[in-house]
Amino acid sequence: MKYLGLPLSVSRLKRIHFQPLEDKVAAKLVPWVGKHVTMAGRSCLVKSVLTSVVTYFIAVLDVPIEVLAKIDSLRRAYLWAACDKVTGGKCKVNWDLVCKPKDKGGLGILNLKKFATALRLRWLWQEWKNEDKPWVGLGSPCTTKDHDLFAAATTVIVGDGEKVLFWEASWLDGMRPKDVAPLIFEISRKKKCSVLCALHNDFWVSQINTQNGLSLEHLEQFYKLWEKLVNVSLHPQRPDAISWKLTNDGLYSAKSAYNMQFLGLTTSLMPPLVWKPWATPKCKFFAWLVLQNRVWTADRLARRGWPNCGLCKLCNQRLESAAHLLFKCRFSIRIWNKLKLWLGLHQIDTALWQQFHSVKEWWKKAIHKKGPHRKALASLTMLVSWELWKERNARVFRGHSVTVDMMVTKIKNEARLWCFAGAKALSSLIFCE
Repeated sequence: MKYLGLPLSVSRLKRIHFQPLEDKVAAKLVPWVGKHVTMAGRSCLVKSVLTSVVTYFIAVLDVPIEVLAKIDSLRRAYLWAACDKVTGGKCKVNWDLVCKPKDKGGLGILNLKKFATALRLRWLWQEWKNEDKPWVGLGSPCTTKDHDLFAAATTVIVGDGEKVLFWEASWLDGMRPKDVAPLIFEISRKKKCSVLCALHNDFWVSQINTQNGLSLEHLEQFYKLWEKLVNVSLHPQRPDAISWKLTNDGLYSAKSAYNMQFLGLTTSLMPPLVWKPWATPKCKFFAWLVLQNRVWTADRLARRGWPNCGLCKLCNQRLESAAHLLFKCRFSIRIWNKLKLWLGLHQIDTALWQQFHSVKEWWKKAIHKKGPHRKALASLTMLVSWELWKERNARVFRGHSVTVDMMVTKIKNEARLWCFAGAKALSSLIFCE
């Protein structure tokens, strides 16, 4: 049975009820078209199409984790291989990292499990703000974890105390009484009473079950809670209110509820290095991969025992690695020196680049330095890195090669096109040379 496209059942919904959802997501995949779309393009399709199909379901229902895992496998396969199934070797980056926000090092693809949690919190918010809705009081798909997150994200201001739940709401100095005294909460007979009811003649005290005795910890927590409640006073003429901590206007938003679940993670340098500077999407995607050393160069292929080209095809002297290819190879250094003279970038000293051990270290210390042309250099670095990678692939797979001067001319022409397309920082550098 369905209603408005959603499965209905008198018992708990099982995975079989969500098979149409899995089929609908799979039907969006068109592998023969996907192979002609870049990874950056496929990333956009995963965000805007495959994820949006699921949103309608997870906003209303507690979708089983198995269903979300299956949909994730479809999204992952389409992103990395443009098909509906993919092996681990083709997945260049761990999916959990891919689904982190960009400021945490990910691609910004929504984590379905966390996004579902963020959307379900809206039910709890609506119960507070819109009591006249017909479904209020009939239950919601929210889990215990959802209630805990909602309590952490909200501040309840007690007025008359009629609406606020004594134990469950974060009204006591921004905390829930159940968190202040969890042992007392466990032995309380009535866990759903309001603040008004609980404080009237100390009703909450009379509901403590002491049949099994009280330990010293029980008494300590009781005293701690009692001490906090002594100064609480109700205001009969003022209704209870709630505020969302994570937005400036104090109102719930799905974005803030989603981002809240990533608090505590280390902030990444990817936004200033890759996402904020102007570049074409495919170049940004490549830069995101190469900064994590997730491109298939000869050194990584050799560690897995897979066929590889061995020596760098640009210089034929050293084992190929991402770091060697982009800033240590003599072919790459000659290109950078010619571009340095063309643009007057005297602050760049390519002779010092040999001391850096990884692309990320080089990019951060040699390119992303404080200066007037930092954004322009970031754009130029992505362009040069992309052109070097294409030249490497042309030599490895097609046997075609060009000279340093031809490469520099190609990069100059492409840079000018980027300026006309909107690369303002790069434009200020190029047209001042």
